[in-house]
Amino acid sequence: MRIETRALEAFASVMKLGTVTAAAGVLARSQPAVTRSLQQLEERTGLALFERRSGRLVPTPEAHELYETVRETFEVAGKVERRAEEIRRRLRGELRVACVPAFSQRFIAQAVFDFSQLYPDVVVQVSTRFSAVLAEDLRAREVDVGIVTYHLLDETLSCSTFTTCNEVLAMPREHPLATRRNVGLRDLAGERLVVLGDKDPYRHRLEQALAAAEIVPGTLTVTDSSTTACSLALCGLGIAVINPISALELVGAGLVMRALPELDAPYVTTLVHRHDVHPTGFVRRFLEVVQKVRDRELARANELCKSMP
Repeated sequence: MRIETRALEAFASVMKLGTVTAAAGVLARSQPAVTRSLQQLEERTGLALFERRSGRLVPTPEAHELYETVRETFEVAGKVERRAEEIRRRLRGELRVACVPAFSQRFIAQAVFDFSQLYPDVVVQVSTRFSAVLAEDLRAREVDVGIVTYHLLDETLSCSTFTTCNEVLAMPREHPLATRRNVGLRDLAGERLVVLGDKDPYRHRLEQALAAAEIVPGTLTVTDSSTTACSLALCGLGIAVINPISALELVGAGLVMRALPELDAPYVTTLVHRHDVHPTGFVRRFLEVVQKVRDRELARANELCKSMP
């Protein structure tokens, strides 16, 4: 028994979409052509797959049982296509990098620049994605290397802690606290703050620390972006309690960083790539480069926290 792929495609589309009309539209075929493919599949399998009721095709129990195998077959075919593309891409010299928004500007640009000095012929694709989406894209082989927020444990991925740096206070150089080298939690009493959304765990830790010390801050400005938080702070809307990577973006524009040792809120991120495929030479080198940039940037942030405006 030889079953044509077109017949399986027609069957799968009708089962998924529910009608011959919808399947024909997706497959860019005529409705009679899709119907013929279904009839051919019934002839080749010897199964009655559909009942005709009031002009509609209703799948039989046998059709539902067969569809499970057909669906799995197309999933396997899709994996083969993706693996083939991955091999072709490696041979062409392409690297797909994705990171969370906190690393999406100066940091990742510097890492790609340093990498391009070593591999000028490798095409690098850079994208910004939130952690949950990025992790899923890594599993689906749509990304080669990623930086995600928080700890990530996944048996299909190679995960290593990327940062555990303490968050910092970010403010314009004209702010009174910018002239002080040592800032404590009590200095935030009555101060306007720029914080992330109410689901952010770092904001929760800040609020818990302030509440434990019976400190009441001033008005809050809330954003869902760490880079936006730094811009808001620079404009004078409050002190941003933020990761140092994001704060470094606007240091040249007049943003000042100060450490807050009393706040135990390390900014945790994870460097991720697939471990079931041996990384090519340039993938390994990019992993090395991005960690060197991290070390350099965090050392710079540490020095800036100590410097006076």
